[in-house]
Amino acid sequence: MRTLGRGAAALLVSTTLVTPRIAASATVTCGMVVEDQIVLDRDLRCAGPALVIRNPRTVVQLNGHVLESSRPCHDAGSTVGIVVEPTADRANILGPGIVRGFATGITIDWAPQVQLRDLRVTDSCAFGIAVRSTTATRARDLVLDRNGDGGDSAGAIRVEHARRFALVDSDVLLNDAGANGAAIDLRSCENCRIGGNRVVANHGAGIRLDVESQANEVERNLILGQRPSDVVDQGSDNLITLNGFDRGDGVDPPPLWPLLSVPASPAPGIAGCGTMHDTVGPRATVTITCPQDVGLRAVRNSVVTYRLLNPFNTSQLFRGTCNPGIVHPAAGSTGGSVRCTNGDSLWPAVLEVTCCLN
Repeated sequence: MRTLGRGAAALLVSTTLVTPRIAASATVTCGMVVEDQIVLDRDLRCAGPALVIRNPRTVVQLNGHVLESSRPCHDAGSTVGIVVEPTADRANILGPGIVRGFATGITIDWAPQVQLRDLRVTDSCAFGIAVRSTTATRARDLVLDRNGDGGDSAGAIRVEHARRFALVDSDVLLNDAGANGAAIDLRSCENCRIGGNRVVANHGAGIRLDVESQANEVERNLILGQRPSDVVDQGSDNLITLNGFDRGDGVDPPPLWPLLSVPASPAPGIAGCGTMHDTVGPRATVTITCPQDVGLRAVRNSVVTYRLLNPFNTSQLFRGTCNPGIVHPAAGSTGGSVRCTNGDSLWPAVLEVTCCLN
């Protein structure tokens, strides 16, 4: 993210529209209702909402500038940086640019098909972004960092009662959602996608899907260093696959159904993969065992693939011996494991093992 300066509050209106509703010479103030399209010319500091988007197909371009709260976050009440109202379907909020220091950086309520791209939302007391009751809203190339104050109603982004929401190719890091919250919190989501993101060092779960969330996809994310859980799946029929977890045990399964009687159908299953690494010294032998869920659900990890790699160029394989007889099936208490011996007398190697839940 480029370094952004500060200045007086002024906006230039794009003259490319055929019938612009805002005159190019209009003086823009905090709380302005955007009519058609605006391009920020300078930073804007506001005690309350900076911009309100009300009309369909409105385009806001931050143009490398900052929307910032003029009050400390905890004194800002329920202020919002950018408010997207229900009538603003197909609105676009485009960067590069920063939304900083509001209680919530951006709220989207009911408006369908809103697009967010190339934005940084930071230092929000509650949520960086709050999305409610929308369809087909998409967010990509975002940086969501240092949002939340440690409470359960805080974090990088919360999505509630949404269908086909997507967060892709974004960085979500150093957010504080508290021990019971989540940096990316999906509540009552259906057919939503969290894909290709880097979710790093957040307090709270990295990604959570609540009990009302179903048929969602969490794929190809790098999820590292969360406290306490990488991914919590409390819903049903969610696909969690091809993600990278630093501990290899990234998915917490849903809680058991109440054992009062035989359920009408089995508890929903989960799926997910994680990659584990260990250094193999010269002439040394290392075994990596996929971690197991010890609960009554008996979810097992099994080895899907393994490689012995050159530590100086991990795209190259390293000569050595891996015993395929040590690849155990996903059964019993041992689950899957693989043992490899480095045959080189001088150079170390890296053993990479991919484990998948089944």
